[in-house]
Amino acid sequence: MDELKIDIDKIGKGSDSYEIAESCASPFNRCISRVINNGFNKIKELKKDPNIDEFVRKQETIDSFERLRNILSITRAEAPYYTIARSFPNIIKAGEYINNRNSDHFLKRNYDEMIKNDGNKNMIYDVIRIVSKCFERLSEDEKDEVWELASIMLIASIEFHRHLKKTGLFYGQDKKYHYVPEYDYLRKN
Repeated sequence: MDELKIDIDKIGKGSDSYEIAESCASPFNRCISRVINNGFNKIKELKKDPNIDEFVRKQETIDSFERLRNILSITRAEAPYYTIARSFPNIIKAGEYINNRNSDHFLKRNYDEMIKNDGNKNMIYDVIRIVSKCFERLSEDEKDEVWELASIMLIASIEFHRHLKKTGLFYGQDKKYHYVPEYDYLRKN
């Protein structure tokens, strides 16, 4: 975790709206990139294991994960607030499960409501399936790192939410699909 050098006390802080949004988006993006890169490396390692599920060994599976890595890399460079803006409601809703390190909530749930029916749908389902198949094969240290990264993402999401509530700024958050009463400020009347 030291390699990331994320000071959680600086998340949500800044002298203006840009700095506050950046202080949330940057650690969020770094954490999600770390999770995806670690996952990709783990899949390449597990692909060599003859006892791993055939799905994990398929080239299409690896391609889906690589595609996600590329999309996140481009998004991080070109629209750094987009990923947190689209994800924060779901991260906040899952806060209790993140804090309790409840992997069953994430591995055994139905994601149909959260996944848009678009060109990325199959890729997202492939990644969810990969993570579900591989999570139990992680070492305790690897699982701890995933939970620590998720905790930082939760902190960044909460602070980003506070920032949005205070400023009303738009960073690409999805008003239609993530509406719940506490996010009312996202709606334009």
